[in-house]
This record gives sequence, structure tokens and C-alpha cells, in this order.
Amino acid sequence: MLACHGALVLAGVGKLCPTCLNATCTRHSDRLGEFHTLTFRLTAYVNHNVLLFEADTNPKAKMGADLLDIGGKVNYIGVNSNQDGTTELAAIKNPKQVAQLVAMVLSAPVDQTHVSQGGPQYFLAFHLKDGTVVIRAYWLNSGELTRGILLPKAFGSVVAHALKT
Repeated sequence: MLACHGALVLAGVGKLCPTCLNATCTRHSDRLGEFHTLTFRLTAYVNHNVLLFEADTNPKAKMGADLLDIGGKVNYIGVNSNQDGTTELAAIKNPKQVAQLVAMVLSAPVDQTHVSQGGPQYFLAFHLKDGTVVIRAYWLNSGELTRGILLPKAFGSVVAHALKT
């Protein structure tokens, strides 16, 4: 742990236990598969509150999995309004479909210099099994999931279908 202006920040190489937020946890071995890589999330304790910080940029990122550590961890995907980012317009809850979409995100190429060409924008909310949510902007026309994850048309078709039903 590093002390940083009154906050304790977990840092290093490895994964975080979602139960106790400890990188060297051995008490919760049944949940080891749910740990997040430290290049994805860092946890800080500030004034007795736990804050999560998520990386959205990595100059070495080649595929979505280099930016998002969500494989096998998503309960469902919410499609949220671009007006407030929180109003859920649609939800994709079929476990098989969720797994397929997450696989597309993780295997998608990354180009962090890409600028979306506009069109309908939504916020995708990946509701994780640990009770937290990862939210990223998504442009339906270009297929870009921030920052620079370039999703296939098949992903957009599923989102568009969910919005219509």
C-alpha cells in the first residue's frame, strides 16, 4: 500500500480481492476468480470511504481486454440514456448473450486515437457480479466503446434490438 495525501492506495502487480480490497488476500480464496487486475481498477480509501478509479487509457492496449477486466464477471448489460448516463433504456440479461457481447468487447481491437463520427450515443453499464458497475460511452453508428474499443457491427445489432424491445 502507498500513502498518498491522507489516502491509502493499493498498488502493485496482481489482482484485488473484491471482498476486502487486498491484493494479497488469502481469506477469500473462493472469490479469487473475481479479482480485478490492477491496471483496470485501483481502490483508494479517503475519509473512511472507498473510491474506485478505473483506467480508460493505456498506450499499450491492443484489444478490449487490455482496458477492461470484465471477462466472466458481468451479470447484465444496461443501455443507458445519453442525457444523464443513468436512466436505463434497455437491458440485456440473457446470460449467453451477455457472455457473447463481453467476449466481443474483450477481443475487439483498440485504437485510442480514433474519434467517433457521431450518431446515437448511449452509455453501456456492465453490471458486475461483485455489485459494481463499469460504465462506458458507446456510439451505435461507429461501434466505438470509450476509449477506442472498436466493436463489430454484430454488437451494435444486439444493442439496437434491445432498444426496440
